Amino acid sequence: MLRITIFAMMLPFALGACQGAETARDDEQRKALLSYEKKNAPAESPEVAQKGAVRAEVRDLSDCPSGCSLKKHDVAPFTVEQYQKALTMYASAPLKAESTSLDTLLFYGERTRELMTRYGASSLPRTHLDFLQRELSRTHALVAIRIVDANGIVRANLPWQRVPFGHKQHLHPQASDIQEMSFNGSVMRTGLGHIWARY
Repeated sequence: MLRITIFAMMLPFALGACQGAETARDDEQRKALLSYEKKNAPAESPEVAQKGAVRAEVRDLSDCPSGCSLKKHDVAPFTVEQYQKALTMYASAPLKAESTSLDTLLFYGERTRELMTRYGASSLPRTHLDFLQRELSRTHALVAIRIVDANGIVRANLPWQRVPFGHKQHLHPQASDIQEMSFNGSVMRTGLGHIWARY
């Protein structure tokens, strides 16, 4: 029996998005998480530890098998009207509280940034605009995969990888004594403090 564990965490902010203490604090949070993960990891076979990991972003899905989950990850379009409605609703919502409007803008992060560039966000108070832009700078997550056998030995491992939200990928853990494998899927940001990973 093999146990598959997928870890995912949102990176604080894009490099350079925050200055001084903010950047230092975010770096400390990341180091603390990685330290915790290392201390609580099960034993790892030497073969897995030496091989490292490979990550590949998928842009051409023509070679994917019909059952590949990358082909089934459709996201509904985010129209200009929906964008403007979300901005209007967020303008009257508490600044840093989770709300449907803020979650929607963050879920469609790349599209939201595109619409903000094209149409602006004049309906937002400056404080809301600054906060939204800061949150939209969080474009990546860290993902790790570990496969452990019944004896607690790691048979396949993918160390922490920096992956972009919403981009479909194949992740390839390095294996020891088991067949080569590939995890296909993506990580989505679903709200102010939430991400969703499907592999």
